[in-house]
Amino acid sequence: METENSSTNNSIINNLNGSPKKRQHEDTEMTDNTESENLTSEQNEIETSEQSTLNSESNIKRPRTEFNNSDSDFENKENKENKENNSDKKDENDKEEEEKEEEINEAELEKDHNYCLNRLYLKRLVRENHASPIRQIVMNHQPLPGSEFDASNIVATVAKAGITVYDNEHCGNHFDIMAHFILNGQGYLPGPNGKVPTVEGQMNTMCWINKIDDAIIATAGVDKDIHILSLAYTKEIALLPGHQDAVDDLLSYTLNNNIIISCSRDGTVRIWDIYKEKCLCIYKSKEILTVMTLSVKGDKIFVGTEAGYVIECIIPEWIYNKETYDEEIKSDDFPRVYESDSKYQITRNSKDKIHSTVIDSIGIINDNILSKDINGHIYLWNLETNEILKEYKHHNLLRQNRCRFGISSDNALLCVGTAFGTVLIFDLINGKVISEIGHKRSSEPVKCSIFTRNCKSIIFGSENATIWRFDYVSKKQKKEWENWRHSHPELSKK
Repeated sequence: METENSSTNNSIINNLNGSPKKRQHEDTEMTDNTESENLTSEQNEIETSEQSTLNSESNIKRPRTEFNNSDSDFENKENKENKENNSDKKDENDKEEEEKEEEINEAELEKDHNYCLNRLYLKRLVRENHASPIRQIVMNHQPLPGSEFDASNIVATVAKAGITVYDNEHCGNHFDIMAHFILNGQGYLPGPNGKVPTVEGQMNTMCWINKIDDAIIATAGVDKDIHILSLAYTKEIALLPGHQDAVDDLLSYTLNNNIIISCSRDGTVRIWDIYKEKCLCIYKSKEILTVMTLSVKGDKIFVGTEAGYVIECIIPEWIYNKETYDEEIKSDDFPRVYESDSKYQITRNSKDKIHSTVIDSIGIINDNILSKDINGHIYLWNLETNEILKEYKHHNLLRQNRCRFGISSDNALLCVGTAFGTVLIFDLINGKVISEIGHKRSSEPVKCSIFTRNCKSIIFGSENATIWRFDYVSKKQKKEWENWRHSHPELSKK
């Protein structure tokens, strides 16, 4: 029994020494305590040696692994979230700073007309209810000093026998219709003071007249009379008869708010006091008169004709001198008539004409004449020498079209309509086209165009009674549009 046990133990020890793996011991009863203790000691030594071998192999073959408990996992997630939040905040702050920088940079760029006028977008399209060609669009750019009634945001259109007045600034992208006048008894508007309405006819022109508590409109056309309208009371307050043919143009007189000036196809220019209902002066000529403008000083009237001439009318000094005017107006010696050969009337460029046909628009730029004819020839020229200083040309102006141009308030820009439904914007200094604005739906000839007072919008009227308004759109607003289109794809396609 001892011999078998001893040989068995020796084979186990030999097997253990030859392999690093542990083996289970057989359940064998030991009778000899000494041998058992020796075996146990040897086994302990083998196990110790085996463990050190395993550890050394582990250190060589297996990389070190760190284990995290639940607390450390939470801290890492929290730190990660904080880093992400901080990163997001940083991105948002950076984005806000970039947007602020863009706004500042764009605010500087907006001071340049070229920048704004090359970024015009259609903002409003209006079809007039009179359904006839729009002859003129006029803004009330010059509010009366000291008046609480600021009408400089108001724009009016002339067409058929009606005047439509809009608020252009206080309704976002929209025109707010403030008033609509129907003249000559065509509808609800009676004649002033119970007078019988004159014959039905087309209104050709209008002008604004400044007043402390009102905005006054003067309008006239083929019925030969001048109608004076009150915007505050929405009625006709006076009628000025006298012309013998259609009235083609009206001007308000900037040096005296009681006065307007008219020119007619009857060959006369007339100066009126609208509140006294008096014709003060009549300039007689042999030409058919079409358009007018005032000199910078307000002492001369320059009148365009159908023959391409320009007539210079000298305004008597007593009219623009308030003290002498108040005294003179008491006289009954009116109207005062000035013939074509008098010192108060001079026919310019009669021998060497600048234009060979109808002058349909005229203005003053630095004491020089800016004029346009119906064949699309636009010239800036010196009145004394007839020298052409600048010509404004474009191939879209070659087709005949009767159209009033617009000049910006700083005399730097010119906008003029074409027969193709577009508007050209010229730089008056270098004579180049800055931009041509239009729309695929705008195909009818443009009859009149104007700048708003900040030169960031252009309004024009077409032959099919449509008003178009193009506005400057900033980068910020354009991004808002794009974001809206992305978020409402089903609506943006309509």
